Amino acid sequence: MANKCSSVPKFDWAELNLDLLPFIAHKLGDAIDFIRFRAVCKKWRSATNLSDKPPQLPWLMMLTKYHDMAEVCFHALPSGKIFSLSFLNHRDYSVAYNRKGSNEFQFYEIDEECNLKDFIKKFVAHN
Repeated sequence: MANKCSSVPKFDWAELNLDLLPFIAHKLGDAIDFIRFRAVCKKWRSATNLSDKPPQLPWLMMLTKYHDMAEVCFHALPSGKIFSLSFLNHRDYSVAYNRKGSNEFQFYEIDEECNLKDFIKKFVAHN
């Protein structure tokens, strides 16, 4: 039996029309996908500027605690991907919300029954 993939012509993605690249990049809804797009090759990177990145949808950040450890999970809404890391325990369960196009995070406290409590605080993230 012949391999079905052997009849498909190979395409050099680096040769994609440079005029199309900014339009394609602008449709990416996730910052990580935009970074990966720019990493394909030098032509793709030069065709897209970091200042022209597509509008980013908000990510949700959730903190949960397990005994003496806590885990923070970032949920990328456009792709549904979840990124997580663990650290020493935080005092409360919290949710941080990053408003679209902003570097402000809003924190909320969640009780043991997953009821959203009062707004805790707002801070500005600095790079």
